[in-house]
Amino acid sequence: MISLKKIYYVPGLISALLIPVLFWYYISPHIDKTSYNLIDIGLPAKLVQDKNNLNFTFESLRDWKYKKIKVDPAKAKENSRLYVSEVKALQKRNEKNTGIEFILTNKNTFGDLYLY
Repeated sequence: MISLKKIYYVPGLISALLIPVLFWYYISPHIDKTSYNLIDIGLPAKLVQDKNNLNFTFESLRDWKYKKIKVDPAKAKENSRLYVSEVKALQKRNEKNTGIEFILTNKNTFGDLYLY
């Protein structure tokens, strides 16, 4: 009878265990530093006649003073710094019942909504 000798593949075992650990070690600082900018746009439900869903609509915001900014269809990326500076200026002023209204037309695209 021929006896077969068991072969242990040590380099493969080391790489199978070590590479995921090294990957996690080197990638984790980059995951923590990532900051995501997100604007949550939710359309309100329609107001029913007995007004029991008044908290879920924009009715309470109609009396606010809004600064109106028209977003030009092809120039939104060029003017994005202006839009961001207006939002930051509004945050600095910290006035009650004020806001910014971005006016869009049918010619605007999703790229026009993206602020840098």
